[in-house]
Amino acid sequence: MRKITKMTNDEAMKFFMKSNSYSNIDLPIYFNFQPILDNIFSKVSGKQISDFYKNKRTNPPSKFEDINYKFLNNKDGKYAWRPFELIHPVLYIDLAQEICESENWKIILKRFKDFQKNKKILCCSIPGESKSKKYDKKATILNWWNEYEQKSISLSLDYSYMAVTDISNCYASIYTHSISWAIHSKEEAKKKENRKNLILFQIQIT
Repeated sequence: MRKITKMTNDEAMKFFMKSNSYSNIDLPIYFNFQPILDNIFSKVSGKQISDFYKNKRTNPPSKFEDINYKFLNNKDGKYAWRPFELIHPVLYIDLAQEICESENWKIILKRFKDFQKNKKILCCSIPGESKSKKYDKKATILNWWNEYEQKSISLSLDYSYMAVTDISNCYASIYTHSISWAIHSKEEAKKKENRKNLILFQIQIT
């Protein structure tokens, strides 16, 4: 598997534009988001969302509460209901374009390298593309198995105990500004003169 952090910005954009990158939720096989992603990308490529509503008396996406699609998924056929949300494909593509802009992508990759200097912390969930180009989710799961499950077994020879923790309702509880903090550092992101140059800043205020 080739991790997304090993891709160029153009390769990463192509990866994000794949249907199974847009959503890896286990939906029935007749759900295929590729046609709508391709159609929208052909119209918004190289543009910003604001280009479509400025001077047209149209409200920006931030004015709508239910712009994304929400649904419930049952995990075990009993009472384990979990809420899922599909980001509006236009917003998704706008976000992907912002992330994959050449200079932004360089900043993100450099930040990942900085984090990886700490050998005691290993991120096993970085998405990637399988060699066959068809089974990215399978390759990601296999990568998790190799880097987490097998590593745990190896470390069990040296340690007697392992602590496992989880964050309840993780994604819904993320403070959006902390994304900029993670990318640019909290100190830099909080400087007023830098805010307009922050990755995702324009998206956050759209």
